[in-house]
Amino acid sequence: SLNTFLETGDTSIVDAYAPAYIKDPAANKVGQYEYAVTTNSPSGSGAKAEGSDITVTITRSVLNSSYAGESTIFFNTTEGTANEEDYVAQKAIPVKFAEGDADGTAKTFTIKTNVDANAAEGEEMFYIDLFKTKASALEGYEYFKFDTAYIKDAAAEASASRTYTINN
Repeated sequence: SLNTFLETGDTSIVDAYAPAYIKDPAANKVGQYEYAVTTNSPSGSGAKAEGSDITVTITRSVLNSSYAGESTIFFNTTEGTANEEDYVAQKAIPVKFAEGDADGTAKTFTIKTNVDANAAEGEEMFYIDLFKTKASALEGYEYFKFDTAYIKDAAAEASASRTYTINN
């Protein structure tokens, strides 16, 4: 009947449907998760000084408690006002959660920051983006969660803690 349709255009003999089935995620051991990303470097007085490490924490919550299987997501750092001269950039870093990882399991990563000579740039920031696939992470496109990390000038912080004496 497909050949008849192609030859004549008669749609009365062609069925345009097919059966489909939806599997129960829990019965087929398909986990459902939600992820959160945080840093230990918030804006303001909590910002990390240049040359310090920034800790990134990625937490997985299991939405269907009947199965907490394996899952892998990926993270990147993305420039904001800080660029790759200010921190060690990360690209498509896998974050793997094992089948035995409980609800609320967290994975931590360290991002190194660099000291530069420009003490006048003020507080700078960059993003930590989460991606569902490595391909998306490599493209830097379609992140699903993000957090912001802040870096403050080490030179400015050092000079603020100095005591000066002026003799007249």
